[in-house]
Amino acid sequence: MRFLFALVFGVLLCLHLGQASNSTTTTTDSSATTTTDSSATTTTTASSTTTTTSSSSSSSSAAAKRRRRERRRRLARERRRRQERKQRQEKRQRKMKKLLARQRRLINQLRG
Repeated sequence: MRFLFALVFGVLLCLHLGQASNSTTTTTDSSATTTTDSSATTTTTASSTTTTTSSSSSSSSAAAKRRRRERRRRLARERRRRQERKQRQEKRQRKMKKLLARQRRLINQLRG
């Protein structure tokens, strides 16, 4: 039971740290501060205010690029494997045809 609790806590901690890495935090003690991020602009006019905004647009763009790159690589790998499989099959067929032709010649020689 303790292990399960520790595992769940660890997963939640990892998720929280992953979200925290994509955010901008501004702490102010002055009367007015403006924080500009890729996803939000926040203006605060109070003393000792903390504002956190997430920048998901840039990370989603990077994630989309990564997915497209991975997909291109996967498709290229599959295409290469299909081509190699086809070449092996053709080579095997040529080899079998040669073997069959040689066997026919031997049979015809033995028949006289």
